[in-house]
Amino acid sequence: MSSDLVIECRSDLLRDYAMAVPDSLPASNAVLEQRRQWEARLAADTLRQTFRELDLSEALRRI
Repeated sequence: MSSDLVIECRSDLLRDYAMAVPDSLPASNAVLEQRRQWEARLAADTLRQTFRELDLSEALRRI
């Protein structure tokens, strides 16, 4: 699948900001598990998100 737009950023620029969310919540097993998952996703040096433009009929079909 080709991409119309690709956004990349260094993960360290987002890590502290993102981890402040679970850190602001009372500790529970669910919060600790979510934090662990976020840490794993942010472990890479670069975060990358791709986007592809859809025509209206394709977008409506995917809803």
